[in-house]
Amino acid sequence: SKVDEPIEKFEAKGAENFEILVNPGYLLTVLDNILSEKVEVRFFSNLKPFLVLDSKDPNYIYLQIPLVMPKEVEMAKQVMQELTSQSPDF
Repeated sequence: SKVDEPIEKFEAKGAENFEILVNPGYLLTVLDNILSEKVEVRFFSNLKPFLVLDSKDPNYIYLQIPLVMPKEVEMAKQVMQELTSQSPDF
């Protein structure tokens, strides 16, 4: 499968729906370097980095940082405040 082909089959697991904004150029570069036709993308929230994993190479782990949409800047500030209040070493 090539990067520019549409995704015909995918499986999604999880409890919540959200929108995430990514830099398509960075993501396409990652997908170009994956050996497998199958990838796993692990999302944790729309404000946290996500992982792209190659099913054929367990050593290939790519961390992508999402772009923050203007309407979510305030939410991102709240997340950062929660993180810093939970961990004094952050």
